[in-house]
Amino acid sequence: ISITLGVITLIDILDAGQGSLFASTYTPWNNLVQPFVAGQLVIDPSKVGWKPEVTILKALLLGIPIYLFVGFGLYTGSQQFHLDYNWQAAIAVGFAAGLFEEYFCRGLLLGLLLKAFSRHSKTSQIWLAVFVSSLLFGLSHVLNLTHQSMSDTILEIISASVGGVFYGAVYLRTGTILMAMLVHGLWDFIVTLIVSGQINTTQTAEGTARSILLSLIVLLISIFYLRKSKIRTIQLEKLT
Repeated sequence: ISITLGVITLIDILDAGQGSLFASTYTPWNNLVQPFVAGQLVIDPSKVGWKPEVTILKALLLGIPIYLFVGFGLYTGSQQFHLDYNWQAAIAVGFAAGLFEEYFCRGLLLGLLLKAFSRHSKTSQIWLAVFVSSLLFGLSHVLNLTHQSMSDTILEIISASVGGVFYGAVYLRTGTILMAMLVHGLWDFIVTLIVSGQINTTQTAEGTARSILLSLIVLLISIFYLRKSKIRTIQLEKLT
């Protein structure tokens, strides 16, 4: 799986200037991450966890909050707001974010941080690694200042940081980066889809409040996923 994804990614990077599917995903952040991840996927994919440590059903159940958000977004967008979606851009961004960012930030970075904090208790080790990797992931979005306002970027940094905690929790609980890629990809897919259908994309006070509330809900779910009783069941050996 990893080699196939890596080859597809390399081909698309080389073809990016010819109007490839992922042309809309080439932000400054992705320009740095995508070539590295593509090469890593082909050369040495063993540095991350691929095989689930739980049943597929249990792994998929952890993504329920994202599935509900996607369903709600699709329904309200099409029925209530009658948005004209850009499906190609949404699929491209969802795929690119799920693959590149998760492999790099959760697969590689989180694994390195788990090693770095290995002298701490298991609970502290996991939460320190998740917090630091998520914060770095969120701060990487400061590069988006090249094409959006400061207020939108700050909100995106907060949202991405909280999202990173959730993706990290899913990765650790399931033992497979594929599940983290799935939920992250779906999240960015629905957000891009909704934004692409809006005529006015300026962030309002109401929209900001909704984003902060959603981030708080996601954070609480993440804390629940990584409660002490579940942390005991996480097998870190295969993730570091």
